Amino acid sequence: MKKLVLFVVLCLAVCTESLQAAAVFGIDLHWPATFLSFDTSAPGTPTIVNPSFSPATVYAMDFDPLGTTLYGIDSNAKMLGTIDTATGVFSPQATVTNIGDPTITGLKIDPTTGVFYVSTGSRLFSLDPASGAATLLGAHGPSTLIIDLAISAGGDMYATDIATDSLYSVDKTNGAISLIGSIGLDLNFAQGMDFDYSTGVLYAALYRPGQNSDFATLDLSTGAATIIGSLNGRELEFAITNSANPVVPAPGAIVLGMMGAGLVGWLRRRHSI
Repeated sequence: MKKLVLFVVLCLAVCTESLQAAAVFGIDLHWPATFLSFDTSAPGTPTIVNPSFSPATVYAMDFDPLGTTLYGIDSNAKMLGTIDTATGVFSPQATVTNIGDPTITGLKIDPTTGVFYVSTGSRLFSLDPASGAATLLGAHGPSTLIIDLAISAGGDMYATDIATDSLYSVDKTNGAISLIGSIGLDLNFAQGMDFDYSTGVLYAALYRPGQNSDFATLDLSTGAATIIGSLNGRELEFAITNSANPVVPAPGAIVLGMMGAGLVGWLRRRHSI
């Protein structure tokens, strides 16, 4: 019985670790742009996938709801494309229209509906990925500079604003934002943000003047940032792979299920003796 308890404890430890760790793919926008990956628990030790990523102006990215295809938007050329996570090669797919001149700052795909959403500093759009046609949903509000979006497993949208250095909730129907609270840092230039659906944690890459940058979590109740580790000056746009597939169980959940089935079988055999 003691061996069984030890086995259960060890499995729970392994499962907990697998649930806490998620793979991040991102672009360091400093010239030359670099496509890289790292674990959410170890942002300071990335794997460089493509040291010369092009185009260098992909300021918005997200995985599809299956977690298999990474989309990005070249904000200068207004071009939607896919990014090969193994090679870091960008493949153009459709020209984004009806946006106008403003820079595209965010792209997120709603896991509950599959709808593509695009933000500029002051407006929210839906996007047809096949044609590239954008449809204006509404303005975020006065004096805003929305720099990135995130959508939770339940379909709730959030945004970071570098004019106020704050986290907001966003109404997906009209783009209106509601203040959650200050992030607590002086943000500037590009930022990154995405959910890990297996844990419900909102992660952010926070870049500040003087090439100071950190990987952090954001509190959904207060907006406050909790720093995990330094990004070593990287100005990072990123997406998390398992945040794109909340339906599929995490590896730890599968192990727990197998362990539970084995435990039930053991107990039945034990009581039948």
